[in-house]
Amino acid sequence: MMTVKRDSLGEMTFRGLFCFLFGLCCLSFSSYGQAKYNIDTKKGVTKIDFTLINNVVIIPVEVNGVTLSFLLDTGVRVPIVFNFINSSDSLKILNSETIYLKGLGNDGTVQALKSSHNTFKIGEAVNEDQEFYVIFDKSANFAPKLGVPVHGIIGYDFFKDLVVDINYSKKQIKAYNPEDYKDKRCRSCEGFNLQFYNGKPYIDLITNIDSKEIPVKLLIDSR
Repeated sequence: MMTVKRDSLGEMTFRGLFCFLFGLCCLSFSSYGQAKYNIDTKKGVTKIDFTLINNVVIIPVEVNGVTLSFLLDTGVRVPIVFNFINSSDSLKILNSETIYLKGLGNDGTVQALKSSHNTFKIGEAVNEDQEFYVIFDKSANFAPKLGVPVHGIIGYDFFKDLVVDINYSKKQIKAYNPEDYKDKRCRSCEGFNLQFYNGKPYIDLITNIDSKEIPVKLLIDSR
């Protein structure tokens, strides 16, 4: 179930508990590690301010003590870091091994590093056993050119463990531990049932074309 609320500025606030498996766009991996985010605060909630550029959400993510900028995308299964980190950054790539990712690069395959047992921090949400991938091939960069540094992409791991409330007009995310979240009644909200195919969320709607009602199935993508 997803709830959509229209705020006073006419923009949309999406609220939902994303406890489902997202497929990483255009990539395939041989394995996937288990990870768990937890918010260790009194109320079990954290607030994250984000940058919104061309409807793309960019959030600060601390990786092994180094703060980077990540694009938040519901279609990404495993976090990816691109090789665009400044020499002044001292990102530690722990427990790394060389792998090959299909679906990227000029020949459809790129060499990358798989790193495990890393500490990721988003606001007060911390995961001390996060897996991620580092891609060095610049031709494989599929992050949009937004005019600001984007070091990586993150999605599924963050959404699957937490209740995530994204307010686009305030440019703020509230994330809750599921057990600490209390759903508030909202008269201006409307709920929609979601369907999942290959780990991706879809919604069934009716569109009117030439006075004919036609059922359509649409992919929901936070980007």
